[in-house]
Formats: sequence, C-alpha cells, structure tokens
Amino acid sequence: MARQICLAALLVLICCSSFAPQLATAAAIQPAKRHQTAYIAFVNDVHNRLEEEEPLTAIPCQPKTKALGRCVGGWPRISTEIKALRLQAAREGAAFWFLDAGDEFTGSLWDVTYKGAVTPYVQKAVGQDAMVIGNHEFDYGLPALASYIRNLTTCSGSSGGSSSSSSNAGCRPIPVLGACNIDASAEPLLQGLLQKWTVLSFKSKHKTYKVGVLGWSTASTAATAPSVGKLKFLAEAAAVKSCLAELKAKHRHLDYIIGLSHAGYESDQDVATTVPGLDVIIGGHSHTFLYSPTTAGPLVTRQPGATPANCTSMAACDKPVGPYPTWVGNVPIVQAYYSSKYLGLLKVNLDGRQLLPGLQPLLLGGANSSRNVQQDPAILQLLKQYEKPVEALKTTVAGKTLVPLEGAPQISRSNETNLGNYVCEAFLKSVPAAVAAQTGNISICLMVAGGIRTGIENPGNITVAEVLAMLPYANAVAIFTISGQVLLDAVKNGLSLYPNGGRFLQVAGIRYYHKDGAFLSAALLNPDGSSSPIDPKGRYPVVATDYMLQGGDGYSFPGAQGGDGYSFPGAQVLLPAGDPYVDVVLADLKKHPEGISPSTYNRIINCAKFPAFPGCP
Repeated sequence: MARQICLAALLVLICCSSFAPQLATAAAIQPAKRHQTAYIAFVNDVHNRLEEEEPLTAIPCQPKTKALGRCVGGWPRISTEIKALRLQAAREGAAFWFLDAGDEFTGSLWDVTYKGAVTPYVQKAVGQDAMVIGNHEFDYGLPALASYIRNLTTCSGSSGGSSSSSSNAGCRPIPVLGACNIDASAEPLLQGLLQKWTVLSFKSKHKTYKVGVLGWSTASTAATAPSVGKLKFLAEAAAVKSCLAELKAKHRHLDYIIGLSHAGYESDQDVATTVPGLDVIIGGHSHTFLYSPTTAGPLVTRQPGATPANCTSMAACDKPVGPYPTWVGNVPIVQAYYSSKYLGLLKVNLDGRQLLPGLQPLLLGGANSSRNVQQDPAILQLLKQYEKPVEALKTTVAGKTLVPLEGAPQISRSNETNLGNYVCEAFLKSVPAAVAAQTGNISICLMVAGGIRTGIENPGNITVAEVLAMLPYANAVAIFTISGQVLLDAVKNGLSLYPNGGRFLQVAGIRYYHKDGAFLSAALLNPDGSSSPIDPKGRYPVVATDYMLQGGDGYSFPGAQGGDGYSFPGAQVLLPAGDPYVDVVLADLKKHPEGISPSTYNRIINCAKFPAFPGCP
C-alpha cells in the first residue's frame, strides 16, 4: 500500500515538472496588450484672435510689445503647433485630432470688420475635426451664424487657403456640434446645421478605432444672446445624458467618448457628476485657466526677477483656477483659458480608455516667453488677403488716456474699474436733452461688465481699433425709469454669478455693498459725496443698454410684466435704443483731446476685503 502511494506521488511529480515549462512557454508567447495612443489638441474661447495679441489685455499686439518679443497667441501660432503635433503623432503611430470648444466670435477687430466671415477660412486651413458653437457665435444674428456654419461644414469658397499639413491636403469640412441641448427644429435658419455628435476614426495595424465626440452649449445663451429666434436651449446635464444614451445606442463599439462643452467649468463638473459614461470633458465658456501645479502657469513674459513663486504678482504669468485636468470622480475636465494664449493638449490610451498623465496646456508664446512658438507663414499669408480694413482701424486715433484702463474680464467682472466708470459717465453725458426734460437730471448708470471685453495697458493715444476691441457689441444706449425695488433686484442679479459673470454691474450714481458676491445693501450717491437710501417704492431714471432692457444676462426678472413690453417690470421706457454705445464712447473721447483719466470712486464695496469701509456690517 505504501509502495502504491509513493508510486502515485512520483507520477504526479513527473507530470507537473514536465508540464511547467509548457506553462512558462505559453505565457511567454502571449501577445502584448495593445496600447494605441491618441493626441487631442483643443482651443476654446479664441474670440477671433486671428492675429497675435498683447499678453495681458489680449488686444491686438502693439509695435512696442512686438519689438520686445512679448506678443502671444493668434491662429498663426496655433497652426505652427498643430503642424508639429501632427508630425509627432505620425512618428509615434498615434492618432491626432484637433477640437474647438466654441466662442470663435467677438473680441477682435476682425469681428468688428467681418462679423466672423473670415474665421472659417482660417479654421479650415489649419484643420479642425469638430467644433461646438458657443454663446458668442450668436452675437451677429442667426443669418450670420447660419452662414458661418455652412462655411465650416462645406469646402466651396474656401478662399484658397493652404493646407495645414500634407496629411490634410485640401479642405476638410468641420462638423459643428451643439444639438445635444440646442433644439433647432422650429428655427428655419438653423434647421439641419447643428449635429449632436460626430465619430472620429483612426486605422491602426490592428483595428479601426472609433471616438465619439458629442457637443453642447450653455443654456444661458437664451438669455444672453441678442436673438435666438425659435431655438430651444435645454438644461445641460439632462440633455447630455439623453444625448449620450442615443450616441451609444447608434454606435455600440466606441473606444473613447469626448464631451465637447461650451457650458463653463462649474457646469462641466455637474455633468461629470451626473452623467456616467464620458471619458473626458473638454470645456469652454468660463475662460478658466487650469494648470498643474496650481500656483502659477508658465512665464508668459520673461521679466527681470520673475520666478514661478512671484510671477503672478508681477503679471508675468497666469494664475490657475484649478488643476489640469480637474478630476470629478473618474472624469477629467480640461479647459485652456481664452484668446488663444494656450493650446490645450491631451494624450490618451484608446485601448485602456485612459488619460495619460504629464501634459499641460501649451503656451503659444513669443520670443520673450518661456515657450517661443513661431507664426505659420501660410496662415499669415492667408490673413494678408483680408487685413487692409483691419489695419486701417489700428492706426486711426480716437482719443487719449492718461492712465491705464482696466477692462480685462478677470478684473471687471468682480471689481469696480476705472474703465467701467468712464463708460457709465459717457452714457450719462449722452442723455438727449428731450429725455432729460422729462426726467430731470439722470445720475444712475448700469453697465454689464460683459459688455467690456478688454482694456488699455499703457497711457497714450487710443485707436479706434482699441475702442472697438473694448466695446465690440452693437448694443445701443437705453433710458428708462424703474422702481427702487427693481433697481435693487438688478444689483442682486449682477452679483448672482460672482466672480465670473458678465452680468456683474459697473455703475454710476449708486454704491452697492456685497460680501464675495452676497448682496448686502445699496444706496444712492449724491453730488456732494453723501449717500441716501434707495426707496423701494420710489422711481429712478436709469441709463443702461438695450441689451439689458430686453432681458439680456438675466435682467428679465421672470414672472414680472415688463413696461412697454420690455423685461424690467414696471419700466417706463424713454429711449429704447439710442446711439450705439461704442459711438457714445468715441464721441466722448473726441471731447477730451487732452486725454481722459478715469478713476475708481468706491462705488462697489466688497466687505469681505474691506470690512472697515463705512457701511459694511
């Protein structure tokens, strides 16, 4: 019996030892797991910076700045970087796609001159794979938007612009997204022009990879755009969830899904939380600078003594709002600031649906920056075909300033600025005599900060171009009387998106107090410098813009009946649409050939920062 047991044990040992090498050999010849990578470059909120710009104010680059090598951004630099990335991806056998998260319109002289008509030629020359429309694509009306989309999505009349690379020979149509939450079924001008998604493909040696890109825009466009016709804007999160389910039902084997959003950093985080199934969200709208570490971005200008520790205080670099990427659960969210100063970049493993670490937004800097990117001669030549009327605006002097004018969005949407004060005072001085005869002296001005797009860095002559860049909209001055309660409600609305909302109010004739966006109180400012309470039942004449009067930026006060059909409840409209507000400012500059020197006057008090200021609780 013992011999039988020993014999059995010996047989087992022999079998196991003879099989072990076979197991090792089988493991050794298993194919390695595939690791197909893809580069995804993107821009957001370029705001028609077709040319290079000033590093701080994003206005057209001035000769002195150009001589110092400090100009940044612009489509010629974007093109250079995209060409280099395409070549790098080709060398690595990686896929490459270039996306646009919206707001190509509004912010430069090219918009003032061409209303976006030149922009699609440049986009197609560089070569984009998809774009989602932003709220500012509506700024010049639905006919202009429809023309823009048709130009992007077709190749007829593409201006003869050169291709951005040999792999992109000729024109490629650019799919325009946004239909995930924009219903155009009842609006004839946009019917059939917007897509919910597009599917990008890349053929490797092993398989064809499919990447879904679905797009949505901010639902607030319905309140902020001059006109949206019969379009319906749906709440972002619910609409994206439905859209994603539809995409997956029609394309069951996608290797990666990109959310291309123009809804803002906070909204994107909400979508990431409530909508499972997105692999990444590439965002826009909020002009958010994300970078890691979050202490400081790269040196935009090399200044003596500037280091990563002090460059933000020296205005030599940008201060990040959050990390790049910002993770919400297992969904990374990215954004690349605004005005083409940076190019966003991601690298992903398509086989593992995994975002690979280590990449940052790429600074599109000048020679005197930490990252010098040359301008693409082909795009410079394309722009030269259209630049003559733009160049004329650059040299026509409109007036003079003795001080820098603060108008950058990151300042004017949360603080009183001297430029906001100047615009308001120009409005007040423009009140027609016939209107003043009805109301007496008008001292209150309300100006949404979103209507001021940039400022002036240096004292000196101000060109027409710079004024048009500061105040690019076609809005007109409006005059109306409202109750004190509505005036208080307007101030509260202006604070409702603090510190980033374009509805934030620059004012004259009143002082208001808040605590980091929480409304505290408001009072009238008297000519002698004293203040008086605002009577909720009193009537006050106000100078603003027709944009506000018609309910833009949330000044619609839902549920209330507007006087004379307008959005301010109980308003008596005295001048529904006077002179364009940019013309009012141009006219005022001419009256001051000696130069203007506006200041701040403690009209907006943040008691969180200045708790000892009189009137703070």
